[in-house]
Amino acid sequence: MRILCLRGTSQYELLDGFLGAVMRGFVECGHEVSAIHVHEALRAPGPPPVDLVFSFGGVGTGLTWNVPIVTWLVDNPVFTPRLQATRPGLDAVFVVAGEHLPTMRSFLGLEVPAGFLPHGGGVDDPYAASSLCDDDRPIDVLFVGSYNLAPVPEWSTADPRIRGTLECLFELANDRWHHHMRELDVATLFREAAGRNDLPTGPAAHWEISGLLAWLDQYMRNRRRAACIHALDRSGVRVHLVGAGWEELGDLDHVDRIGPVDYEEIPALLAKAKVLCNVGPPLFNTGWHERIPMAMRAGAYTVTETNDLLTQEPSLADVMTRFEMPEYESLADVVIGALKDADRPDRCRAARDVAVQHTWGHRAKMILDMLEL
Repeated sequence: MRILCLRGTSQYELLDGFLGAVMRGFVECGHEVSAIHVHEALRAPGPPPVDLVFSFGGVGTGLTWNVPIVTWLVDNPVFTPRLQATRPGLDAVFVVAGEHLPTMRSFLGLEVPAGFLPHGGGVDDPYAASSLCDDDRPIDVLFVGSYNLAPVPEWSTADPRIRGTLECLFELANDRWHHHMRELDVATLFREAAGRNDLPTGPAAHWEISGLLAWLDQYMRNRRRAACIHALDRSGVRVHLVGAGWEELGDLDHVDRIGPVDYEEIPALLAKAKVLCNVGPPLFNTGWHERIPMAMRAGAYTVTETNDLLTQEPSLADVMTRFEMPEYESLADVVIGALKDADRPDRCRAARDVAVQHTWGHRAKMILDMLEL
């Protein structure tokens, strides 16, 4: 089969890193694979001779080529307005958290086939064989994730039901930002707020509010990440922070800010870290973030906020430590316990064996199997 992969632009070249890894997986499955940038595709007079177009994050959705376009979202569907251009009977969408399936179907009213497939991971072989000895890992705790502050999207209305719904929505987010992730899907919060204000809604209203919901999702992530960093800093845990925006937290006594780095640089940092502290996968209750399998492959022990998927997967029970976000104030005790654990190298070794089942190449085969190709 001939597969064309569409490249797009993303923060830290994240989507390009994902796409390159999945492309290699498609090749390993015996398919003919090529790639172009979506801008080049938009200028093309017609579709190339391929059987399938694949992308991440909705890139290429809306192209009028008479060929199936399959996109794998990396976040909540409310982040991707271009999904409205997907074509029933031709296109398909994968989501990275199981709770995004009802968001796709009933909340946004999208009628294209949708399947759940968690993020993949994996690093180059040199990092997959990196030393598990603490002497070779100078970073005690690595924390990866940006702190993206943005102003609230402008919104005005004369309808008291809408105004009440928005006020209730922000109250719910402020009350629950530190709760378990099963309570934090923004589509669910909006429906609850609308129900309390007798506001009838449907896909048209949901699409109209999607920009605000995307902002609210990021707002809760920021609060959760900042709370955990402050808790670790107060307890004297030395943390290396990777990502943009962390200067907004002001002075911290035990934090080294590395700043933003490209996706391809993360494995090298993980190979130098004893522990990866992961907050949020991001707000996925039945999914995970690619940081987790990447850390497993690179030999960094994972201390992660838990969710229903991580709790229910037996193969992960002994190869990582989970914490509940409502108890974030005691996160330092959990991290220090992991650093002092004499069995940590053995657990990291076992984690590498588990991570083989969650590489991007493994996910590529799953994509084709789910599409029955």
